[in-house]
Amino acid sequence: MASDPAGPTGPPRAAWHAGQADPATTDPGIVDHSGGELGPLTSSARTPEERALGRKRVMRFSATERVLHATNGVAFLLLLLTGLALFLPFVAQLFGNRPVVKAVHLAVAALWLTAILLTAILGDRRVLRRTRVQFESLSAEDLRWLRSSAARARPQGKFNGGQKFHAVLQGALTFLFFLSGTFMYLGERNTDFRFPGTIALHDFAMVFATIFVIGHIYIAFSPKAVDSLSGMVDGTVPASYAAEHHPRWNPDDDPITPTPKPGPLRTVLAAVVLVAGIVGAFLLAGG
Repeated sequence: MASDPAGPTGPPRAAWHAGQADPATTDPGIVDHSGGELGPLTSSARTPEERALGRKRVMRFSATERVLHATNGVAFLLLLLTGLALFLPFVAQLFGNRPVVKAVHLAVAALWLTAILLTAILGDRRVLRRTRVQFESLSAEDLRWLRSSAARARPQGKFNGGQKFHAVLQGALTFLFFLSGTFMYLGERNTDFRFPGTIALHDFAMVFATIFVIGHIYIAFSPKAVDSLSGMVDGTVPASYAAEHHPRWNPDDDPITPTPKPGPLRTVLAAVVLVAGIVGAFLLAGG
């Protein structure tokens, strides 16, 4: 990514990841934590510029993105646990009451869909749209990243090929979860909705999603990527981490602004969706 021309009194705008960061910067995309040392460059930094870079944090994820990520994670975990109890007899014995587990499974599915819709209605849709476009912009370079370790050593933007592929795949699997689950529920009540392979499709989606979630968690907690975890807590990551792993990403080109307050129409729509989701969850659990 090309940086802006140098201003009359400072370095190029993208110079924050080139070891030229100014501790007194007022860039809204960078948070200065001068009181502590964070990031891999702080302990072994050899220059004041590197130490300044290690103390800085850059905004990587908005509140809307973090809420959506947490919602998906918690819902998937609950659905996986209850789904395994329905799928594996020996797990079902641990829970003891299969109908109750099934009711919880259906209720969580309904509330998950409700939470996704509420995030889209009340959250920052501009940021969600931008992130979706970034995930879907899989290029030939991203495909090479998936196949070649040499390609993984090349400078990456905000998301590398693996992160893009994981997001697109999980989105597709989530759609298959809801589609197959809906037909499984309806097929129990009306044979017209009972199609061959529906259960197998649901199980296939569960197995593949679980494998990729385990891989996602393993990579996130690996020593090289552990500094990225704070991005899903307070939205920031050490500038040194961003410089090392995503040097082609310039936070100035990807600003995170406060989530706009929803207007009356969106508030009413959110209330309707919330009520419908809760009622639907009770109906599914009781049906």
